Amino acid sequence: MKLQFSNRLMSSFLLTIDNAILKQGEAFSSGSGRFYPISGNAYGLYIYASPYRQLVNDASISGSVIVSGLYVSGNFVRPGQSGLVSLNVAEGLAYFSYQPTNVSGTFSVKEINVYLNSEPEEKLLFETKMSLKPKFPQIITGMGISQQSYPVVFLKPIDTHNEPLCFGGVDSKNYRLRAIVLAETQYQLTATCNILENLAHRNVPLINVTGLPFDALGGYTGAPYNYTGATGSVPDAAYLYVAQAKSSMLMSARELNQLNPTIFPAFVDFELWTIQGP
Repeated sequence: MKLQFSNRLMSSFLLTIDNAILKQGEAFSSGSGRFYPISGNAYGLYIYASPYRQLVNDASISGSVIVSGLYVSGNFVRPGQSGLVSLNVAEGLAYFSYQPTNVSGTFSVKEINVYLNSEPEEKLLFETKMSLKPKFPQIITGMGISQQSYPVVFLKPIDTHNEPLCFGGVDSKNYRLRAIVLAETQYQLTATCNILENLAHRNVPLINVTGLPFDALGGYTGAPYNYTGATGSVPDAAYLYVAQAKSSMLMSARELNQLNPTIFPAFVDFELWTIQGP
């Protein structure tokens, strides 16, 4: 199906949230480590994964290390060279046409992962098993393709509606989105919610997501992704206004300890406005 406005809006706002957490919160740490072979269907390719998810892939984040290639048996290899078919920097996944040995890299790891999601809140909080992101000294194996770790922010749509704005079929299109924040500590939860709340009363650019520099596997193509660069060419008409950003803690500490004492959850609800012609 052809890309629709709402698809583009969700992807653009997710990238805005990711950039805000990384830039304002400086929520990343840098290091190095091995990539391990994992199972998975990748059209006959061999998949190697970092133990961490997600890795920083936004070149606009000052001080971060963006993976542009990997060391294979001590030799630095970029995508398209020596059997390295694709390198998905954000998910820490490398795709090879053969089975190499001793694959490693240098990278920055996000403190807060970000994903689009459509699951009910109660399933995310109490049915989905999250794996706590390991610390650097605990590197032992790669994370599976479908495996997720927290701390994490899940962004999902709540509802949308059109209101007549002027003659000729021009509408005010209003969206309500929800960010579900799952943090490790109360401090981290408060800081993340504060960053997201600060998006209120801002104009958020609607990014041309089909023009981002990724291949079919979400991999690095030689041109680094840069949020500032991706938004710099957005015309004035292609902006969303964040009318509201309101956070709410989900439960008391006593109730939380009875359900999952390792997760500190909150909602941040957004209301976005834009004008759409016929």
